[in-house]
Amino acid sequence: MKGSFFRDNLEYRIDISGEAWLQDSKILGTLQVRNHGKTPWTGLETVRARLTLGNERKVKAKTDDAFIEIASSGELVPAGTLLAPSASTDPLPWSFDLPAASRITDTTKSLYLTYGAAELNQPGAFGALQLRINPHPWIEDLCSVIETNFRFPRKKVSSGDDKSGAVEVKFDPPDAKAYSMLEQLVAEFKIVHPKDAPAPLEIECTFTFNIKEVDAMKAGLALKKSKRTLSRILLPSEVILKLNNRVRRDVFEKVFGEVLKEGTGGSAL
Repeated sequence: MKGSFFRDNLEYRIDISGEAWLQDSKILGTLQVRNHGKTPWTGLETVRARLTLGNERKVKAKTDDAFIEIASSGELVPAGTLLAPSASTDPLPWSFDLPAASRITDTTKSLYLTYGAAELNQPGAFGALQLRINPHPWIEDLCSVIETNFRFPRKKVSSGDDKSGAVEVKFDPPDAKAYSMLEQLVAEFKIVHPKDAPAPLEIECTFTFNIKEVDAMKAGLALKKSKRTLSRILLPSEVILKLNNRVRRDVFEKVFGEVLKEGTGGSAL
C-alpha cells in the first residue's frame, strides 16, 4: 500500500508492506520526504509515522479530533538535517506491532497510518491511509465452525466497544423449525496476548442468544424477547493445534454444541 501527501513544498511518500493485516501481527514500511522547493529545508525532526484510531464520521468531516494516536515512530529524521532542493531523504523505516485485541476495520472506527510533520489536531495537514485489519486467524476458525458445522450464516463482523478489545460477530439462526424461537446469535471473541507473553494465553468467548419465549404473565401464547448470555474461556493448549497453529475444530464443535444447547434451552439439538 502506498500514499503521498504534499505540504509546504514537501512531498511525503509512504510505502506500507501489505494491503491487509491481522490482529496480533506487525505492520511496517518506510516514509520518504522530497523537497520540491527552491530553497533548502530544515525542521524535519517533526516528521512522524503514527498508528492512529480514526472515527470514520469525524474523518469525513475533517474535525480536529478525528484521530487518536496509538503509537508513534518517534523522530525519523535527526534534528539539524538539511534537505536540499530536489533532494529526498533515504527511505525511513518504521514499524508497529498490532495487539491481539486491536480494533478491526468496520464502518464506525478504523486504524489509520498517518504521516507527515503536523500534529493530529491539524486536519488536512498530514497524510492518512486507512488500514484493513482483519480478525485473528483463530477467530476466523471459530466462526467457520459455527457457520459450517452448525449452519449459522454470518451476518456482520465488527469491533466491540473500544475498551473490550473483542471482535463481535452476528449470526442468523439456521432456517429450521428447531431454531424458530431464536432471532440472532451474537458472539464476541477476544484473544488475550499480553506484551510480555511469548504467545496468547486464552480466547475469551461470549455468546448472547436473542430469543423469543412465551410470556407467562400474559394470556394465550403471547411472546416476549429475552437474552441468554454464556461465557467460555478457551485455552490454546487445549484448542489449538501445534502443527499449524489453528483451531482444533472437533474440540470447539463440542464446546459450542454445549453452549448452543444451554443457550436455546435444548430446543435446537
